[in-house]
Amino acid sequence: MTQPNSDHTLLLELIRSLDLAMLVETDDDYLRTISPAPTWLSRVLPGDPEQLRKDDACDFLANFLVDAHAFWQMARPGKLRSGFWIERDDNDREQVFEASAFRLEAVPILLVERAPNAYDDAQKVIQTGREIITKLK
Repeated sequence: MTQPNSDHTLLLELIRSLDLAMLVETDDDYLRTISPAPTWLSRVLPGDPEQLRKDDACDFLANFLVDAHAFWQMARPGKLRSGFWIERDDNDREQVFEASAFRLEAVPILLVERAPNAYDDAQKVIQTGREIITKLK
């Protein structure tokens, strides 16, 4: 059986291994990371990981944070998903992201992930659907 401290370490290592950014809302205007910040985080939410201004987020994420804040205030179970969005990296390559808002023990949590595989899978399903509809016409 693992000890609480090692459980915490394991959880942080899992989040890092999955290349996720896990943040907590500290007040209406700020977030802070509660896991090691992935290198890509500054593309969508620049600044000091200990005090990230929501207003500095990329446009898509900033808009989602308005909805996430309202979701957190309602204290409803479940999660709110942003849907996919695309940002360009320093080499002008497209990077796909998705964010989720939820509460853990009344703490507002934002999880941001790079999601290229899920996005590609969704695109394939949509394309297949279009092809089927075209054949049925």
